[in-house]
Amino acid sequence: MASVISLFLLSSPSFVAAQSKAIEHILLQTDKLKLMPYDNGSLSGWCKLEYKGSFPKTIPVRVEHKLSPQQRTQLFKPNLEQFVLQQVIPAIEKTCSGAEGFRTNYNIRLSMQDWSDSYGYYDFDSFVFRYRDGIVTRTQYYPSSAARNALGEDGINALTPPKQLDRVDKVIGQIGPFLLYPRNDPFCYGSIAHVDAEFDSTIDERDEWVKANYKGNDKIGFEGFVSEEVLPRVREHCKRFMAVELHFYERGSIDRWESMLFSLNYVGSLSITSHNMSKKAKSYARMKINQRVFGTCDSSPYCLMLGGVYLDAIYRYDTQKIAQINQQLETEYAKQARTADLQRFFNLAAEAGLNGAQNVDVKMKFPTLLISKYIYDFSRFAVSKAKLTGNRQDACFREGTKVVDTRTTTRVIDYQDQMGNYAGSAGGINIGKVYRVNPEFVELCERFCGPASGEFADFLDSFFTLEKSGHILAGLEQSIKTMDCKSKEVLQFEKNLIRLTNSVIQ
Repeated sequence: MASVISLFLLSSPSFVAAQSKAIEHILLQTDKLKLMPYDNGSLSGWCKLEYKGSFPKTIPVRVEHKLSPQQRTQLFKPNLEQFVLQQVIPAIEKTCSGAEGFRTNYNIRLSMQDWSDSYGYYDFDSFVFRYRDGIVTRTQYYPSSAARNALGEDGINALTPPKQLDRVDKVIGQIGPFLLYPRNDPFCYGSIAHVDAEFDSTIDERDEWVKANYKGNDKIGFEGFVSEEVLPRVREHCKRFMAVELHFYERGSIDRWESMLFSLNYVGSLSITSHNMSKKAKSYARMKINQRVFGTCDSSPYCLMLGGVYLDAIYRYDTQKIAQINQQLETEYAKQARTADLQRFFNLAAEAGLNGAQNVDVKMKFPTLLISKYIYDFSRFAVSKAKLTGNRQDACFREGTKVVDTRTTTRVIDYQDQMGNYAGSAGGINIGKVYRVNPEFVELCERFCGPASGEFADFLDSFFTLEKSGHILAGLEQSIKTMDCKSKEVLQFEKNLIRLTNSVIQ
């Protein structure tokens, strides 16, 4: 690491001389980042943490940087633990050596602060490391909402500390298929009590057992399970906490399946406030939904998405399967709205300025919705992906890319009362977007890229609360977010999507 990062440590002849620098004291600085004490008090107080009575003693450090998440990952290779052991700890001990009350075994809280011009100053995320006898262990991870949006669930799961393996003697409960363990050592540190829950059954058997024995506002009943079984056991060990986070593992596996956060309110009842699933868990959930709604599929990467059977049929250009599902989708729409009502709805949308709405087939030929959403989502996600990676010349856009500007102002409509008097007006709203479109989509974009055409597909689907099309639209968005836009699978899918759309609008 030292060969990659050229650092300098601000040392002093003695700790007393350095003490006067207080919060402005720099622990470590490179051309890419700067480490400083995260403390508003004195440097001596920071070293022995006299301002805070918590146990274990935790030394707070802030890391100022202007890096994208991907650039940060590259900088800290092979991992953050090595960076803490080789760079952060020597800086702390050089600064704090000789300070009254300083301990050589302690915890470190590393807060990553984004100082880029585009975001401004804020804590992006933070990590807690346990340092004992020369060994650094990551024990906790706290992402901000910005981190959750930028990294996604898989990115968050990758940064979350792995399960402890040396704690068989620390079981706090055995209920049904579950063994419960305290996740952290010590258990009661911070406002969240983290509990690992191992299960020795299949996922379906686990959920059925919980559903049969407990009730809650969630679909399965985990709120009841945590309230009746986990919470009393946590309270035997912890007096002050505001939430319980349950981390699920298959028995014998070190890879987390999912985690659920349950927050306590002022009267002591709890509710689930977040649910993070591993990549494996999300794939399994999508497979179950696809089986229930569409049947089975395992022939391409698109099968892993929601609505994967339909997306895979486009990828393979299986016109028989596409026609079969299209019929199901049209039937689904017809059950909730008459054709005349749909036509009136589209006409009103077009009058309001939603160019593209008037081009959606009145019989709800699904590819006309799909193509408008694909162009819209591809444009916005490819641009945001370029910003996230720091690569402004994103390879998702090829030579011949066209910029389509759909910004406009909606028509002003004046209303009259029954007597013919003026009763107000509506409209005159500035709407629209700027699309970046690869050359093969330009012709279709000129027909379907209106100020709100991509969002119109999502709105129309949610307006009629349709299960099948909702899964397909969500899966399409997911494929754009997660699949390599340059892969042969994506290029083949795009070619066939264009081919399919042209076949239904001719």
